[in-house]
Amino acid sequence: PGAGGNCHRHARAKSFIMPIVSRSEALARSLAGRTYPRSVWLLALGSAVHATGLAFFWPINSIYVHEGLGRSVSAAGAVMMCQSLLAMIGSLAGGALFDRWSGRATMITGALLSAAGCLAIAGWQDFWVYLAGSALSSLGSSLVLPSMYAYANTVWPEGGRRAFNAVYVANNLGVAVGTSLGGVVAQVGYRYSFLSVSAAMILFTAMVVALYRGPEWRSAGASARTISPAEQWGVLRRDRPLQILALGFVLCWVVYVQWTATLPNYLKALGVSMPRYSVLWTLNGALILLGQPLVNAVAARLPDPVRQLRLGTALFAVVCVMLMTNTSYAGFVTAMVLTTVGEMFVWPGVPAAAARLAPEGHRGIYQGVVSSAGTAGRMIGPVLGGLLYDHTSRPILFTVMLVLVGLALGVFGTLHRGAARTPRQTSA
Repeated sequence: PGAGGNCHRHARAKSFIMPIVSRSEALARSLAGRTYPRSVWLLALGSAVHATGLAFFWPINSIYVHEGLGRSVSAAGAVMMCQSLLAMIGSLAGGALFDRWSGRATMITGALLSAAGCLAIAGWQDFWVYLAGSALSSLGSSLVLPSMYAYANTVWPEGGRRAFNAVYVANNLGVAVGTSLGGVVAQVGYRYSFLSVSAAMILFTAMVVALYRGPEWRSAGASARTISPAEQWGVLRRDRPLQILALGFVLCWVVYVQWTATLPNYLKALGVSMPRYSVLWTLNGALILLGQPLVNAVAARLPDPVRQLRLGTALFAVVCVMLMTNTSYAGFVTAMVLTTVGEMFVWPGVPAAAARLAPEGHRGIYQGVVSSAGTAGRMIGPVLGGLLYDHTSRPILFTVMLVLVGLALGVFGTLHRGAARTPRQTSA
């Protein structure tokens, strides 16, 4: 009877999801042609749904703590720090679970934990409930991303960077949709924002149950189950190229988050309104979606992901030089364009490089390491940028950022040589 009930539930979920999938695939193919296998389209669609749900949450995070719960801005910062720490732990755990348990089960567990946390927040307007619920939601949602990127390499191993880029673009599309809808929903009430997150996570769970089925969705880490966790972590400790890749990713994120941590204050001081600042992020999203042909053309000439990382990081360096002294809005627009192009090489390039480095049975944990490194950069960046903003000047701030970008370029160069000396059992 239990198995029959599961079959009926699976049939109902599939009948609900399949029309959505069919329409989304038809639209995507009409825009770009079918150059990706169906499994990658499904993975990208899932990434978009997951990101849409999260985008209802993070823009109101600090505002809800301060205005909705009557706590200080410092308390909001402490909550966000707690969320980031749980996200780092969740990324590492999600990668390890992909290898040793199941990618599908890991994503389902993470999405349900995130939904449960937001349901608790929606049900009880209390600071401590919010702290616990948001931490649980952050932990759950961070379990999903390493499995997403590990699956990108598993379901289409010959796709290389293109598989990771599909997930990256879909994630950004979800963020754009979620933030647009989130502002409207938040006007109705914060409670509905958290309920929207839960609804998106339940929809994502239904997609995984109904659609992520078949041999290509079985985790590639069956051999890792014969390896003890201590041996797995030993592989990570000894893998210098992976550590270098993670360090470079941290440095890039520290620089990138200055667009949200310190630059809004400088722009406001220069008389740039918040709507005009928001236009910069609209431009960022549009370029990510529309600039793929250009990026793919360049990537085809630079098939090595490490070279793509260095190109993107070099563009970050140019942006830092521009931001040292620029005072015109047109200059900030140009800087955002260059930042976005650099991001389009670096953000999908890092998981692609991690996939090439990963030994067989370790795809998940390698993605977990670089995902947690990105979270670390997003934690460090606002703190470092805020200190430099308060106690120095803009030229000094971006001189420090330029130094960090230079370090990232240097460590990525070391990665190139280290990876060439270290054979890997994978075909990314």
